[in-house]
Amino acid sequence: MKDSTRRTLRTALASALALAAAAPAVYEAVGGDQAAAGGWLAGIVALCATITRVMTIPAVDRSLSRFGLGSRDREELLEKQ
Repeated sequence: MKDSTRRTLRTALASALALAAAAPAVYEAVGGDQAAAGGWLAGIVALCATITRVMTIPAVDRSLSRFGLGSRDREELLEKQ
């Protein structure tokens, strides 16, 4: 399994677990409509996974590494330039 795929799946799992705790609040916020609550929760998990996937694109990862947020250390990135 590619590293980018593993990171995306881990984010989706973490998001789903965190949102499971918030599910009752979301359910009440949409007026007790289970379908709407499920749609919102699924949409949030999908959005989190998509953002993670975009962050694994090499050009985006390099940009994030400049700020210490990428998969590589900033020093490692500067050494290669």
